[in-house]
Amino acid sequence: MKNEEQKRVQLEKRIKRFKGSENDSGISPMKGLGMMGSIGFTMAGSLGLCIFGGDYLDQKWHTKPWFTLTGILIGLLVGGVGCVEVIRLFLGGKGP
Repeated sequence: MKNEEQKRVQLEKRIKRFKGSENDSGISPMKGLGMMGSIGFTMAGSLGLCIFGGDYLDQKWHTKPWFTLTGILIGLLVGGVGCVEVIRLFLGGKGP
């Protein structure tokens, strides 16, 4: 019985080491990495979509670079708002 208890304790220690311990803010390293990845994909996705959309409109209506620049600004705005929502969600606040 004691041997099983020791094995369970060792397994729990390994799992805790793998997951990472929480720091002063209460966020584990794995959760922090997930948040950073989500922020990166949010910014890249919104910027990429808006820039490509702006470039397409510039080519279609021969207005280069105005729609591309507008796409960059809109992409930064949408990406920034998305990042704030991701951070709020990961830190335990309510989503949108």
